[in-house]
Amino acid sequence: MSKLSKKVIGVDVGAKFLTVSFTDNVNQDQVFNIQNNQRSILSFLKKFPTEDYCLAIEATGNYSSRILHLSLDNGFESSLINCMSVNIFQG
Repeated sequence: MSKLSKKVIGVDVGAKFLTVSFTDNVNQDQVFNIQNNQRSILSFLKKFPTEDYCLAIEATGNYSSRILHLSLDNGFESSLINCMSVNIFQG
């Protein structure tokens, strides 16, 4: 199994809130809810260096498009993940 070169910020998407999960610089797991609006998302993204983190975003159509576009515009590698694709990885 290959090692990821970047830490992943996982994003669970809702209409009003995003639940973000990541491992911080001291290897502690962190989970936060942030509002699903431009101001909150940009404030959150500014805390992370683009060379160290990437985003895996739950694909929910309109609700996930804001964080996807803002993260890409700010230089993050970002991917939309369809929740149904998890079945591929289960044994």
